[in-house]
Amino acid sequence: MKTIPYSTAMEILGWIYSKNGLPYHYGGSGRPGGDCSWFVMAVAAALQGKARDVRYGSTETFRLASGEVLGLVRASSKAAVPADAILKLGFYHNGGGYNSHTSGTFAGVNFESRGMYRGVSGHVVAGTARAWDDPLYHSWWYLPARLGPKPAGAFPLPPQGWYYGPRSGPDQSVSGEAGEPPYMIEGLRELQRALGTTPTGRWADVAGRVRTIQADAGGALGPTTGHVGPKTWAAIINPTTTPTPAPEKKETTMATTLDTDVEATDGTTHRVVDLIRYTDGRVFGLTEVTLPRIEKKLDTVIETNGQIIDMLASLQARAASGDDRQQITIPTTTV
Repeated sequence: MKTIPYSTAMEILGWIYSKNGLPYHYGGSGRPGGDCSWFVMAVAAALQGKARDVRYGSTETFRLASGEVLGLVRASSKAAVPADAILKLGFYHNGGGYNSHTSGTFAGVNFESRGMYRGVSGHVVAGTARAWDDPLYHSWWYLPARLGPKPAGAFPLPPQGWYYGPRSGPDQSVSGEAGEPPYMIEGLRELQRALGTTPTGRWADVAGRVRTIQADAGGALGPTTGHVGPKTWAAIINPTTTPTPAPEKKETTMATTLDTDVEATDGTTHRVVDLIRYTDGRVFGLTEVTLPRIEKKLDTVIETNGQIIDMLASLQARAASGDDRQQITIPTTTV
């Protein structure tokens, strides 16, 4: 059996979950949803690097096939399906169309597009979705490939907004208490071992510790929720990696020095106005313009420089006297 890279599998799993709740669309091709055969074949296509919004066949394609379909092979019996196959499908053949059905299990997660069943219709992921070995089925197919190992230190969940969090959260919140696949639970245990706590595989057992770590990071890891997404995961698993502090709000003041000497490439110096200066020392204005551009427009800058200084001085004088009306328009110079 070949191996599907962990990151590839997690991306596909996230895509499968993105279809959860869409209405059933008989004959649809994934724009955005489709029917039962489209859903299972789209996952098989994704594993082959093929487009997912294409119809590759129907349930009858599998009934009539004499060989592989999108890399999938027919099993002689349910027991013949390898336990570690990453994708397993079950089929009920009863004439095709609405009379036949299929669903699958990918990386331990059941998925299905269906009519009304157990009070739910449409695209169903996990929950009441039928597994590949549901008693309804009498034909079984699988992809001869297994899920590859997670790279050391890598975030163990799909990248599309997933995190370790409470059971009361959405599907993307993995608590370790809702029957999630074993590799997701093992990620929780890895997190707990890194924190020096008992590896119970339950997020609730480390939520308090995680909140403390997030609070100590001063916002660099996001809100203090206890949820473990990629940033918090990296900070705990790789503690030598210092999180980037949240950017500080920069305040501005009017320049205290209204002119600055700038040396041009020809060795001469010219007076250029600083319009705004940040309290941390950075300057925004004409002095941030590159020297070649300053040289091209130098004559214009020098000509209007005196006007700008006079007008700024007038404005500052008005402000000092309590008159905050801005009645002078500062000419704009393009440099």
